[in-house]
Amino acid sequence: MKSVYTLADLQAGLPGEDAIRLGVIGDPVAHSRSPEMQNAALAAVGSELHYARFQISPNDLSAALRAMETLGFLGVNLTVPHKAAALTLVDEAEPFARAVGAINTIAFRPGKRMGANTDGRGFERAIRESFGVTLTDLRVAILGAGGGAGQAVAAQCARAGCAALTLVNRDFAKAEALAQRLRGPQIFALPWSDDSLGEALAQ
Repeated sequence: MKSVYTLADLQAGLPGEDAIRLGVIGDPVAHSRSPEMQNAALAAVGSELHYARFQISPNDLSAALRAMETLGFLGVNLTVPHKAAALTLVDEAEPFARAVGAINTIAFRPGKRMGANTDGRGFERAIRESFGVTLTDLRVAILGAGGGAGQAVAAQCARAGCAALTLVNRDFAKAEALAQRLRGPQIFALPWSDDSLGEALAQ
């Protein structure tokens, strides 16, 4: 297997790589550790499928998804900068993904693309399993609330009714807009500065 595949590889049919039917799409994507984790999991359950990295530019995302469908891919994960744009390229998306405005997973079904966002659920599960607490018990500060993952985690925290949710982003307008969209007396937006970070972290 190559370390990173491209749109040209997909359009050529991934010659000699019939087992690759899962992957992660990003730009950049070479740093992703997803293949190591996912291929270990696939091997553990006795699957012969492989999961690979795909370096795809924003302009080529639609073409890449079409090529993956043609090759019989089962699904793909999405990372920066594709999570929001990919939402417009699926036939159906779960309500949470629609509310967040981004997806990180596409499952290919016959004649249909299904979108989901697992960032929020993954964060909540990690907090519960690693620290033995629920989001309801926590005061949460999210540094970088403007991207797809930050927005998904914020939405999950708001849905869980956390004690307080502080959104901090370099582009304050994005944090402010997200706070207004999530709506709640315990949800605040702060500009990215030493004072505001100190205030958020102190609480």
